Amino acid sequence: MQLAKTILLWTAMSVAIPLGGAKGEGPSPMNGVESAGVRSSVILSNGRKLSYLHWANPSRPAILLLHGKGGFATSFIDFAQRYSDRFDIYAVDMRGRGFSDWAPDLDYTVESTERDLFDFIQAVGLKRFGLYGHSFGAVMSLNIAAHHSDKVAFLIMEDAGPIALPDGSQPVLNEGQAAPAGAPTPAPTPRVFRNWEEATKACATYCTPSQYESLFVRRFDGTVAERNDIYGLWASKRGEGFTDQWPLVREVRVPTLYLRAQYGLMPLQIAQEVVRMNGRFTLVSIAGARHSMRWSAPEPTYAAITTFLDRPDVMGNLAQ
Repeated sequence: MQLAKTILLWTAMSVAIPLGGAKGEGPSPMNGVESAGVRSSVILSNGRKLSYLHWANPSRPAILLLHGKGGFATSFIDFAQRYSDRFDIYAVDMRGRGFSDWAPDLDYTVESTERDLFDFIQAVGLKRFGLYGHSFGAVMSLNIAAHHSDKVAFLIMEDAGPIALPDGSQPVLNEGQAAPAGAPTPAPTPRVFRNWEEATKACATYCTPSQYESLFVRRFDGTVAERNDIYGLWASKRGEGFTDQWPLVREVRVPTLYLRAQYGLMPLQIAQEVVRMNGRFTLVSIAGARHSMRWSAPEPTYAAITTFLDRPDVMGNLAQ
């Protein structure tokens, strides 16, 4: 908690996020975006700030993008690059991540996060929209789609879902998968760097320059810490909406694309049972893909997404 007290949280209302690499760099998946997302924030009913990026296209239908447990809104810049002409795009920093406020009570359950997101949906005036979630964000999307079917027109879930079979047993895990999704992990140690250069070097192998400020914050003493509430996210319970997702699967009433990575966290048996239980789910397994499918296997993943979005029942559902 001392870390939370000492971090200076920068706010960036209506600041365009640069998406291209520096001059002379090699090709980046962020290059070529005609307009950057605009960072804004809303104050929720609990008094905390929720930050988000908006690629505004008000003449087009809205889509809400939800990142994974350790992610942030800029995780979806690649999606915006491809679909900003098709959608009015909102990508949220969920509580305790990126530029959004931490939970002082260490409550990062599905239920508390869903309350935040419903506040956000109301604050920005989303009437009917598509949902895309990756990992924990996919679990959140499933909860929202099940509980607010009047607002959600379609759902895309990337490599997440129930953590066991309906009878509670564990299926055969994917090749290379060491433990089931949601299995206990050792307590993390939030990293503190001596300066900004040291922090960005540590990040260089797994993130893009546009993500640095979502990952790190410069403190009063000049050191740099991680923005995400690393310890709080680990210590928090996940909530019933994570531990038992089968009732939610049954409740979904909209077309759903269920993306599964060959080397990801969703065993084939579970994915097949989801589709058997609810015929609105379309399962696409991507060979060679890992958990972050849009990065590890971008072309087949985006081909599946585009094919789904081109379906008349998907886009037509937005107009209802």
